Amino acid sequence: KSGRGAGPARRPVAVVSEHFVSTYDVKFRRPPELPEARTQEVNYTMLSYQYAGGRVAKEVLVAAVKRMVSHIGDALSKGGDVDIDFGVGRLFGRERQAAFLFEPSFIPPGSDLRSSHDGNPFVKARKGVATASRPGTSMSS
Repeated sequence: KSGRGAGPARRPVAVVSEHFVSTYDVKFRRPPELPEARTQEVNYTMLSYQYAGGRVAKEVLVAAVKRMVSHIGDALSKGGDVDIDFGVGRLFGRERQAAFLFEPSFIPPGSDLRSSHDGNPFVKARKGVATASRPGTSMSS
């Protein structure tokens, strides 16, 4: 149970939409124990006010997000190496596979989940080489 008596402790889960997976032919394993989650549409107006003080038009945000998703999908579908820091975790990709690993601060104590500090799960660690991920973001194909 969690410390507030609110039921079992929760663990973070990242899920890629079925539409993204099928459009870009990417493999992303959905945790088997994950029940159907509630989703909601992105509120671009709220994002504009929250992150840009309302100075960015909704249409500009919509176009920017679509373009970013398209570039990420293209890089993954070409089999390229993807390593994008989203603040709460990192999206890794290689050979048309994708995985999202959360930052350690989002993983409950005692959990067996890997964190983004463990590095790219698709790259085998070489003997004597640290596996900690490099700072920043990279996408190559």
